[in-house]
This record gives sequence, C-alpha cells and structure tokens, in this order.
Amino acid sequence: MNKKLICTGLALCFLLSVLQLKGLAISQKEELAKVRAYIGVLDQKIALAKKENDKSKIVQLQELKQQQVARAAQLSNTAGSEAMGGAKNIILGLGFGGGCGVLSAGYFFPNNNLGLLLDGGIGIGNNYTVLSAGLSKVWPLQEKYYMGLGLTGASYSKTVTGITGLSGNIEQGLRLGVGIFLGGKIAPPLNVQLGYNTVLGLTVGLLHTL
Repeated sequence: MNKKLICTGLALCFLLSVLQLKGLAISQKEELAKVRAYIGVLDQKIALAKKENDKSKIVQLQELKQQQVARAAQLSNTAGSEAMGGAKNIILGLGFGGGCGVLSAGYFFPNNNLGLLLDGGIGIGNNYTVLSAGLSKVWPLQEKYYMGLGLTGASYSKTVTGITGLSGNIEQGLRLGVGIFLGGKIAPPLNVQLGYNTVLGLTVGLLHTL
C-alpha cells in the first residue's frame, strides 16, 4: 500500500478522534489566578478583623487562607503543563519534520513553572521513514504561549537530501541534535507548534492533549 495513503489515513483517524472528544479542561492558570485573588481578599478581611479585634473571625479567616494557599501551591505545581494545554499530560501530534509527515505521542511531566516533555514520533516521507525521540524542557511565556528546548535523536531509514531547514545529505542511521520550538493554544485542547531541529530541520505540529 502506498505510504502516502497510509499517512493520510492515519491523519484522518487522528482528526476524527479529536472531533469526537467532548468537553474542555478548566484552565489551571486561570484557576490559580482566581485563588491568588481570593487570598488577597482574605488578607484584606484579616486586616479588618484585626482592627476590630475580632479574634474568632481572625482564626476563621486564617484557616480559610491556609486552605487557599495550599490550593494555590497545588495548582502552581501544574503551571508548566498549562503551557501545553492544562493539567492533561498525554499529548498526541500530527505535523511535519525531517522532510515528511509525522505522527507523534508524548507525555508531559509538570514541575512548578517548568515542565519536562518526553515524546517520540514516526515520519513517513518519499520512500523513507524517520523514527525520532526527544526530551525537552518547556516553560510558559504568556497566557497562551510556551517555549521548549531539548535533545533529539532521529534515525533515517536511508540517506536523503532536500530536508527543509537542513543542507546537504542526511546520512542513513541515527543522528543526535538539539531543537527549539514555540507553541500556543488555538482552541483547547489543541495547540499549534513551530520549531527548528538540527536533525529534523523545520518542524511544525498540531498537538492535542488528553
């Protein structure tokens, strides 16, 4: 069977699965902002209660504040994953890299305001394939954008040339390199991502978080 037809079929299956998914995740960053704002309100109420010397109310408000501080800390621990779509950790992708169409899957490990992304993919090109795996550090830039930097290993099934973003022949076998990418939300849970990789050249992806 023609590899292009296989790639097209897989892409259609992926897009159909995205369309069938229901519901949207609550934004961790938005919730964190609300909790922090509420903590500020509680601080004002505590200050007022101290002026009124209402000890029972002070104790009550301080207990409530401690609960909200704990909640804020919990949300902050997943702030890195918010950059890639919320508290969801599994990421599926459809895109371009190594001169061919790529299907990918990854897992995101949140860690405070940074996150660790472990992913792999298979690319199907013109009579060749590319297997790749990467480990990247990801951090949010603004409300809807993120940036990543990491290491990549890619194995080409044959020597190829004309890879977008790379010059000369790309030899058959395993190559190691580094990559950088920028991404942003277009409609939760979908992200679009653009990058450059020293072993894959120009990379473009549409990502879906599960």
